[in-house]
Amino acid sequence: MSKNGKLIFKNFDPYITSPFGYRIHPMSGKNQFHQGVDYGTNDKKLAQYAIEDGEITGCGTDSTGAKYVYVKYPRLGKTGLHYHLDSISVKNGQKVNANTIIGYTGATGQATGIHLHFGWFPTENRNKAWDDKGWEDFEKYEYKAAETTTTNELKYKIGDTVEIDCVYISSDSTNKIVPAITKGKITRIIEGARNPYLLDDGNIGWINDDCVVSETVTTYIVKSGDTLSGIAEKYGTTWQKIYEKNKSVIGNDPDLIIPGQVLKF
Repeated sequence: MSKNGKLIFKNFDPYITSPFGYRIHPMSGKNQFHQGVDYGTNDKKLAQYAIEDGEITGCGTDSTGAKYVYVKYPRLGKTGLHYHLDSISVKNGQKVNANTIIGYTGATGQATGIHLHFGWFPTENRNKAWDDKGWEDFEKYEYKAAETTTTNELKYKIGDTVEIDCVYISSDSTNKIVPAITKGKITRIIEGARNPYLLDDGNIGWINDDCVVSETVTTYIVKSGDTLSGIAEKYGTTWQKIYEKNKSVIGNDPDLIIPGQVLKF
């Protein structure tokens, strides 16, 4: 069994058919350096998944007929290569997460059977030649999941309109730039990212809390039959947040709200 293979196959524990490092190449018979780890799946064309939030930076079929996908992982600073795929389920530039199927295990290209060849290298080397990418042994990589951060703990929510004085080109970028547009709506959130909020589906860029200079406050007039939980669900927040901001209006019992009360959050 492998140490990290299940990060890719999720519900299946693959076994290693060829480790990282020097080996006798099964096709050429020569002693060559193997720049990845080969995982077996009992000859089954199983789904392969993204490890966590990332982006497809390349996919297609190479000159040997092998189908491949490159996945960039911003938080990790690494890029993974899925090789010998039977079929590809993503497209270039697509955002992915741990539930995204990258493709299905196959034997395309120069392969002796159905398996995954998985390559792993620092993303900063993505534009370097194949042998200069700094390939690493994925089985020795110590993967640590992002610290649990739920949308409920974030300051803003999807649908909030904010005014900003800076913006970033990606969720992991550290290069702050002056925005061409200084007001937008949050349309996507990546939990745990350095810049978790995407404005206007990417037309403005990514921001974090420090970029926001003001926000549009939602005003809601309580109707008969309303509950804080129901209002919170409608606006993508939590009843606790609404209650905290409106305690002076609601009083000490969050289960008792009165039609006509004006709530702001």
